[in-house]
Amino acid sequence: ERKTRVVEVDSRVDQIDFLERLFGEPCDAVKPIYISGGPKTGKTTIIKEMLKSRSLPHVYIDCVSVFNDKALFEDIISQITNPHLKWPFGNSHVCSNFYQFIRLLKEYITSDSQTYYFVFDVCDRLRSAGQQFDSLLFDNLLKIESLTDLNICPIFISQICFSDLRTSDSSREPICVTFPPYSEPDLATIIT
Repeated sequence: ERKTRVVEVDSRVDQIDFLERLFGEPCDAVKPIYISGGPKTGKTTIIKEMLKSRSLPHVYIDCVSVFNDKALFEDIISQITNPHLKWPFGNSHVCSNFYQFIRLLKEYITSDSQTYYFVFDVCDRLRSAGQQFDSLLFDNLLKIESLTDLNICPIFISQICFSDLRTSDSSREPICVTFPPYSEPDLATIIT
């Protein structure tokens, strides 16, 4: 008997089943996940819906809307401490660097809690020229679980394959999931 999926999108059955196996039980440690695929292939929608429907603790960062490390760290901490706020107005947590970020994560996430998911949408922006991000930020986020000793799973979403984004000194390899373009029959089904 087939297990019912939390999210049903016929043309994304393989990706959804694979992600559900990766997520496992709420307290299971999950390796970093890197999701790639073209625009409008359902990457963000499916991840957000899976996390929401399973009631998994998570933060969602649209990397287009953050312009430096400080803004990224403060947005994450704000979402952890005030999960119902849609935007971190009046954020009282000053977090200027990665070390302060780690300290605050340890303060607000308990080590015995279920997996906390950090979703970084359009994550290639974290490495884009002209952005004000530390050059090691992406690599540090890949290994955030080991740096904090907390059950945190980063999920990176991009149109770029991980092999095109990684550096030679990337110390941690994520599990890569590719969302291929929709076929014509898939599009016809989605439209109807």
